[in-house]
Amino acid sequence: MLTKPPPCGDGVDNDGDGFTDYPSDPGCRDQTSVAENPKCQDGLNNDNQTGIDFDGGASLNGGTPIDVADPECTLPWRNRESPGCGLGFELVLLAPLFACLARRRRA
Repeated sequence: MLTKPPPCGDGVDNDGDGFTDYPSDPGCRDQTSVAENPKCQDGLNNDNQTGIDFDGGASLNGGTPIDVADPECTLPWRNRESPGCGLGFELVLLAPLFACLARRRRA
């Protein structure tokens, strides 16, 4: 049985940006990437925040930026323009406080 190659290794410009596969398409991290059009290289402001894509949309606009680069798009193959939910690092900082409170309740 033949398996279909991933979009970044199939020889087709799947996202219509004029670039085909890795390493030519900046939206492909490697040949096994499952998407050629991640959100950080699609020319759209997916998170309604300041900036578009990793390069301001220049890679899809003939080299001319459409806007400033999205600060959340540090790499063209990222498939998310927004930061996380914001509760990871902050909870780590509060862990000692919660541990102290738990010890006091037991005492």
